[in-house]
Amino acid sequence: MTVTGEEHARQEQRPPGPRHAADRTRARLGHAHVYIDIGFVRIQRYLARTAKLRGRRAASDHLARATDSEAVAAALPPGLAGLAEANPEAGRADGVISLRLAPHAPHAPDSLDARDRLVQDVIDAVFAGLREEFPGAELEAVWGTGESYLAARMRDMVPRQARGEVRVELPAPAEFPLAQPCRLCHTDPAAGTAQVPGERREQAVCPDCARRLAHDRRALARERRGDGDASAESRLQKAIGCAPAPDTLQELAEHTLDLDHTRQGAGKGTGGGAAKGGGSGAHSRDGGPRGTQLATVYIDGNAVGAFFRALASAASASAELRRAKETISAELAEATVMALHLATEQVMEGPARTGPLLVVPHVVGGDDVLVSLPADRAWTFTLTYLEMFHDLLAETTGPVLRLLPAPRPEPPTASAGIVFAHSTYPMNLVVDLAEERLTRAKRATSGAACSVDFVDVTADGPHGTADPALPLAALDARTRAALAALARTPAAHRRELAAAVRAHGPLIAARTVGARVGHRQLADAFDLFLPPDDTGTHDFRSFPGSSGSLDSPGSPPPLISLSHALRIARWWPTS
Repeated sequence: MTVTGEEHARQEQRPPGPRHAADRTRARLGHAHVYIDIGFVRIQRYLARTAKLRGRRAASDHLARATDSEAVAAALPPGLAGLAEANPEAGRADGVISLRLAPHAPHAPDSLDARDRLVQDVIDAVFAGLREEFPGAELEAVWGTGESYLAARMRDMVPRQARGEVRVELPAPAEFPLAQPCRLCHTDPAAGTAQVPGERREQAVCPDCARRLAHDRRALARERRGDGDASAESRLQKAIGCAPAPDTLQELAEHTLDLDHTRQGAGKGTGGGAAKGGGSGAHSRDGGPRGTQLATVYIDGNAVGAFFRALASAASASAELRRAKETISAELAEATVMALHLATEQVMEGPARTGPLLVVPHVVGGDDVLVSLPADRAWTFTLTYLEMFHDLLAETTGPVLRLLPAPRPEPPTASAGIVFAHSTYPMNLVVDLAEERLTRAKRATSGAACSVDFVDVTADGPHGTADPALPLAALDARTRAALAALARTPAAHRRELAAAVRAHGPLIAARTVGARVGHRQLADAFDLFLPPDDTGTHDFRSFPGSSGSLDSPGSPPPLISLSHALRIARWWPTS
């Protein structure tokens, strides 16, 4: 039979038969992977709903185990077994399960509808398992397709989240009014009783806190068996090689060094080591009871999303960019963990290395870190982390950025929010304040550079002051030396100086109080934190031993004012 050109054209316009349609669908499915991310929403607040460190530690440990992607994929019900696998392109992030539909499974879906049904079945199964273990958590699932995880995230999953096209699993609503509130979290109604460590009688607890207590008992049993390295805290302890962290936040706060007390010759016999609270009326550097103040540090990456979007859009340009696109998420997670380890090692240098872990991580995932530690070590930890994370990401992203077409995005960095507060201050409020400070820090540089902001709840209240957040570049070597000089000044002099600044302004305060103190180091330190006077100079020539440095006329005001510097010096390291 001869087929004319016209008949051939008509045949080409006919709808494909079932067999040809299936072949084309399989071809489309074969060119893209399907990724599913299932995670906790507002994980920091969820972990902080229990006042006791032990409850948060139990939830954090179990959360790390329950969100192990390989374990979740292996535990899918029989009907889904082998159809989804752990996403090999995603780094480890506590609180996030990242899966990928297995591309070569024997019963892989052969149509788009079947694939979509499979995605929802996998989400349903994971949601059911997480809800049983975490009754009070809010969960979210998002999915997308792409030739790589990064491409799927940027082109499908992130836009889907922005449009609200995600699956959300909410905890059961609480009855109102509460029949009896949970004695541990005071958030949900109690649904039973359980034995709480440290309490003689069983306490009324909600289902979520009951689960945390059960996780805590299992975690203790695992530690006795030597199987306790699932949580971020246990992994960090193992990497540092120190003893376990204290059991309570109060015990953690007792490791705050009483530098004023040691410098003035009191408290002999302590060897300048960790201060223990409560004894003999000892006081901290600013006169309050020592061993009671903690710092909570919340760190998040800057410009990471912009970098990922630029890489995803340009990946087709070269083989190197395509390879980078497949590994960059895991490398980012590794940089976060490495920066955490290096910052913790810096905090625990010297005799502290043989003591307990003094940095307690609550969340470590992706580019997010939330930790608690003694207040006097917070600045050392935060600045070290920001610098190390910047350097590590520069090594990872630098070669990729050079291959990207112009205009290139800013190199990724990180910002931090610090909250100094009493160890008994409610943790859920501390987390909210840390998030607020982190947001202020990011705004200070529009995400283009490392930055930090802080609030001292004990000294300034939860709303803090109007002092600006600081780019990391403002804390250069000279500024850090000047802050250390202020920190070494006796607390009484710093309080007097702060009062004089409030009453008369920084220049008069520096001339009068600073001259009376008579420390050359303090006089030189003032030079960085004072605005120019009417003549455009800082007149320190009346200070005993001052170098009498002059600024050029019309010089701008300092980025860190004297009052701001005095607030920073409360917990700044003295060396």
